[in-house]
Amino acid sequence: EIRLSLVGSEMCIRDRFIAAFGARFEITDMGVVEHVLQMTVDWTADTCSIGQERQITELLEKYDMRDHRPVQTPMET
Repeated sequence: EIRLSLVGSEMCIRDRFIAAFGARFEITDMGVVEHVLQMTVDWTADTCSIGQERQITELLEKYDMRDHRPVQTPMET
């Protein structure tokens, strides 16, 4: 089983690709991608954002740091 994600701004190009690819191979359109490589994918009308909030939250909980706050670390410039 091979899984592909197709991302593009032009739906007509996407539809043509799916039609051409589907004519040669058996495919299933699984809809809009919401997660990829454990990252969350958020779509709006004109943007696509990828985030790792869930993984960061899990790490903070795993190491009991959920209530900790970031602090500035002095660096040489």
